[in-house]
Amino acid sequence: MLVYRLVVVFLLILFSHGLLSAKDRNVGLATSIQSEQAAISMPIWTGKKVTIAPSLGIVYREEVGSDLALGLLFKFYTRTPKKITPYIGARVGALINSPEVGEGQTDWLLGVAFGGDYFLDDDFSLGVEAQLNLTKSDENSLRFGSPDGITINTGAAVTAAVYF
Repeated sequence: MLVYRLVVVFLLILFSHGLLSAKDRNVGLATSIQSEQAAISMPIWTGKKVTIAPSLGIVYREEVGSDLALGLLFKFYTRTPKKITPYIGARVGALINSPEVGEGQTDWLLGVAFGGDYFLDDDFSLGVEAQLNLTKSDENSLRFGSPDGITINTGAAVTAAVYF
């Protein structure tokens, strides 16, 4: 049931972007690539220097199961976006494993991000991001090598976004 509630909350955020949008930019479609993981997000401008980006990642393996990653990234730009604009970010997420056989696991993630976006124009940006993440693993999860434990790790991502 928790998975379904998280999906409903995620979808509500995605479809409420019209209420939150800023005047200059509305909403975008972005991707971040981090090692073998790729996620799709929808950055929504909530002000001149702030975005909230719900994200979604899905992996399905036939006869094995699926992984669902749901998250939110808040970016606070240090100034109104120009060509190169640094930001500080906060991330929260859930990594939900649903195997074909056995019990599923949900791992939780909190993190901070520091990065910068290079705006080629008002509608397209490329970025880099350094991360510090804290994860709380499910008691049955081996994802981070610490069942029912806390893991702290660093990460990096390359991003691209187009805005509509």
